[in-house]
Amino acid sequence: MIRNARTQQPGHWYRIREIKKNLFEVHEPEHVSFYILKYDNKAVLIDSGLGLDHKEAKKLFKSLGIKEYCVMNTHLHCDHVGLNYRAKKVFAYKKEWAKYSKNKESKHTSIYYELLKDILPWPKHFWLKPQHRKFKPTHFIKLSKHYDFGPWRLKPIYVPGHTTGSLCFMEENSNVLLLGDFFYNGILYINLEDSSITQFEKSLNKIAALIRSKKKNPLLLPCHNDIPLDVRYIKRLETLLKRIKEGKQKPRGRWPFGRFFLPSRIFVYRDVRILIRKDQLMKWKTS
Repeated sequence: MIRNARTQQPGHWYRIREIKKNLFEVHEPEHVSFYILKYDNKAVLIDSGLGLDHKEAKKLFKSLGIKEYCVMNTHLHCDHVGLNYRAKKVFAYKKEWAKYSKNKESKHTSIYYELLKDILPWPKHFWLKPQHRKFKPTHFIKLSKHYDFGPWRLKPIYVPGHTTGSLCFMEENSNVLLLGDFFYNGILYINLEDSSITQFEKSLNKIAALIRSKKKNPLLLPCHNDIPLDVRYIKRLETLLKRIKEGKQKPRGRWPFGRFFLPSRIFVYRDVRILIRKDQLMKWKTS
């Protein structure tokens, strides 16, 4: 159950909602959400959004009484690392950082802004082109380790698929699973250069088994669309993957080549939509 359904707005941009005590969803309208886990006047962030405006960020943290924070990144796409530059510590998975650095993904940010600026809203008063601020991880995340921040205890889980180094975080004390972009109720992009439908399927099996092993379903917190996500969505996603592999689900159409995306097919089953790279599809179906 959501602790506080009322949304707070500390400035022109961010929308804050308390999910559980001291666990906040921070939403950037029609773009992305990230999460703040607060303790005293400190916090750990699970991702950090777009980071469009320094002044709006100051208002956000002031409204929550946060003087310093660390970031645990699920992955390093530009809509998840925007406030990393302000963090005292930045934690990322080494494989994801190696890919980010090799592909010079920080340059994708300006392309992303150009693609979206005419179709999605920006901060009300923001008339200059948003600028991406560089960052580097201060720590590489170890999968064998638990990370403690005050009362929060985070267990990283490796879930490649969307990207080669994607993670989820299980917050064990409150039974919350922070999903990043692993899956959510919307189009799942498994058609990037480092995406893999084979890895995605294995990761989904891992998370589904984890959830089913628990006496009580964890609260599922993705970074896009329905928050929290209905746990029954996983079964529908599993069903779609099975139907595709068995040849029972035909694609709805093609996804054109773009600066981020490789040629792919889109499959739809009820509220589940997934884009799978064309070059991986046949190999995966016969595996």
